[in-house]
Amino acid sequence: MVSTPHIYMKYPIGGKVRTVRADQHVACWCYGKSLKVGHGNQRQADKTTNSRINKKRKLGKEKRKEAKEETNKLLAAHFISKVRYPTWLANMVMMRKSSGKWRMCTNYTDLNKAFLKDPYPLLNID
Repeated sequence: MVSTPHIYMKYPIGGKVRTVRADQHVACWCYGKSLKVGHGNQRQADKTTNSRINKKRKLGKEKRKEAKEETNKLLAAHFISKVRYPTWLANMVMMRKSSGKWRMCTNYTDLNKAFLKDPYPLLNID
Protein backbone atom coordinates (compact mmCIF):
# COMPACT_ATOMS: atom_id res chain seq x y z
CA MET A 1 0.00 0.00 0.00
CA VAL A 2 1.37 3.42 -0.95
CA SER A 3 0.32 6.62 0.83
CA THR A 4 1.36 9.75 -1.04
CA PRO A 5 0.30 12.34 1.60
CA HIS A 6 2.25 10.54 4.32
CA ILE A 7 5.10 9.50 1.99
CA TYR A 8 5.29 5.89 3.07
CA MET A 9 4.76 2.45 1.63
CA LYS A 10 3.73 -0.77 3.39
CA TYR A 11 4.50 -4.19 1.94
CA PRO A 12 4.20 -7.78 3.22
CA ILE A 13 7.38 -9.78 3.73
CA GLY A 14 7.86 -13.04 5.63
CA GLY A 15 4.42 -12.99 7.27
CA LYS A 16 4.98 -9.43 8.57
CA VAL A 17 4.17 -5.98 7.23
CA ARG A 18 7.14 -3.65 6.74
CA THR A 19 6.97 0.12 6.27
CA VAL A 20 9.26 2.34 4.24
CA ARG A 21 9.07 6.03 5.12
CA ALA A 22 10.51 9.00 3.28
CA ASP A 23 11.50 12.51 4.27
CA GLN A 24 9.07 15.09 2.88
CA HIS A 25 11.78 17.75 2.45
CA VAL A 26 13.98 15.38 0.46
CA ALA A 27 11.00 14.35 -1.67
CA CYS A 28 10.15 18.00 -2.43
CA TRP A 29 13.81 18.77 -3.22
CA CYS A 30 14.07 15.75 -5.51
CA TYR A 31 10.83 16.69 -7.30
CA GLY A 32 12.06 20.28 -7.78
CA LYS A 33 15.35 19.03 -9.23
CA SER A 34 13.54 16.67 -11.59
CA LEU A 35 11.59 19.59 -13.08
CA LYS A 36 14.86 21.28 -14.07
CA VAL A 37 16.12 18.27 -16.02
CA GLY A 38 15.88 18.69 -19.78
CA HIS A 39 13.41 16.68 -21.82
CA GLY A 40 15.98 15.27 -24.25
CA ASN A 41 16.86 11.68 -23.51
CA GLN A 42 20.29 10.82 -24.83
CA ARG A 43 21.69 7.32 -24.90
CA GLN A 44 25.17 6.19 -25.77
CA ALA A 45 25.65 3.79 -28.66
CA ASP A 46 27.88 0.78 -28.23
CA LYS A 47 31.06 1.48 -30.21
CA THR A 48 31.66 -2.20 -30.97
CA THR A 49 28.37 -2.55 -32.85
CA ASN A 50 28.52 -2.16 -36.60
CA SER A 51 26.39 0.73 -37.75
CA ARG A 52 24.64 0.35 -41.03
CA ILE A 53 22.27 2.48 -43.02
CA ASN A 54 19.18 0.65 -44.16
CA LYS A 55 17.94 1.20 -47.69
CA LYS A 56 14.88 3.37 -48.03
CA ARG A 57 11.83 1.23 -48.71
CA LYS A 58 9.50 2.22 -51.51
CA LEU A 59 5.83 2.37 -50.60
CA GLY A 60 2.80 2.28 -52.86
CA LYS A 61 0.65 5.38 -53.28
CA GLU A 62 -1.95 4.31 -50.68
CA LYS A 63 0.66 3.21 -48.12
CA ARG A 64 2.70 6.39 -48.63
CA LYS A 65 -0.39 8.56 -48.02
CA GLU A 66 -1.30 6.69 -44.81
CA ALA A 67 2.31 6.74 -43.58
CA LYS A 68 2.54 10.51 -44.16
CA GLU A 69 -0.72 11.11 -42.26
CA GLU A 70 0.42 8.94 -39.33
CA THR A 71 3.84 10.59 -39.24
CA ASN A 72 2.31 14.08 -39.23
CA LYS A 73 -0.04 13.03 -36.41
CA LEU A 74 2.88 11.72 -34.31
CA LEU A 75 4.95 14.85 -35.03
CA ALA A 76 2.04 17.10 -33.97
CA ALA A 77 1.69 15.15 -30.70
CA HIS A 78 5.49 15.50 -30.08
CA PHE A 79 5.72 11.72 -29.83
CA ILE A 80 8.42 11.62 -32.49
CA SER A 81 10.85 14.24 -33.76
CA LYS A 82 12.95 14.81 -36.84
CA VAL A 83 16.52 13.53 -36.67
CA ARG A 84 19.69 14.39 -38.53
CA TYR A 85 21.62 11.19 -37.90
CA PRO A 86 20.07 8.50 -40.11
CA THR A 87 22.74 5.88 -39.34
CA TRP A 88 20.67 4.27 -36.58
CA LEU A 89 17.31 4.86 -38.22
CA ALA A 90 14.93 1.89 -38.40
CA ASN A 91 12.64 1.59 -41.41
CA MET A 92 8.93 1.40 -40.87
CA VAL A 93 6.62 -1.16 -42.42
CA MET A 94 2.94 -0.62 -43.24
CA MET A 95 0.68 -3.53 -42.23
CA ARG A 96 -3.02 -3.79 -43.08
CA LYS A 97 -5.30 -4.26 -40.06
CA SER A 98 -8.36 -6.51 -40.12
CA SER A 99 -10.53 -3.37 -40.32
CA GLY A 100 -8.88 -2.45 -43.62
CA LYS A 101 -6.91 0.50 -42.20
CA TRP A 102 -3.13 0.65 -42.19
CA ARG A 103 -0.84 0.34 -39.16
CA MET A 104 2.71 1.69 -39.10
CA CYS A 105 5.15 -0.79 -37.49
CA THR A 106 8.86 -0.44 -36.77
CA ASN A 107 11.41 -3.15 -35.95
CA TYR A 108 13.82 -1.86 -33.29
CA THR A 109 15.81 -5.11 -32.87
CA ASP A 110 19.06 -3.78 -34.35
CA LEU A 111 18.60 -0.43 -32.61
CA ASN A 112 18.14 -2.10 -29.20
CA LYS A 113 21.28 -4.21 -29.73
CA ALA A 114 23.31 -1.11 -30.60
CA PHE A 115 22.54 0.92 -27.48
CA LEU A 116 24.00 0.25 -24.06
CA LYS A 117 21.70 -1.07 -21.38
CA ASP A 118 20.42 1.38 -18.76
CA PRO A 119 22.19 0.61 -15.45
CA TYR A 120 19.41 2.37 -13.49
CA PRO A 121 16.06 1.06 -14.78
CA LEU A 122 12.84 2.52 -13.43
CA LEU A 123 11.15 0.63 -10.63
CA ASN A 124 7.83 -1.17 -11.10
CA ILE A 125 5.43 -0.55 -8.23
CA ASP A 126 2.14 -2.39 -8.62
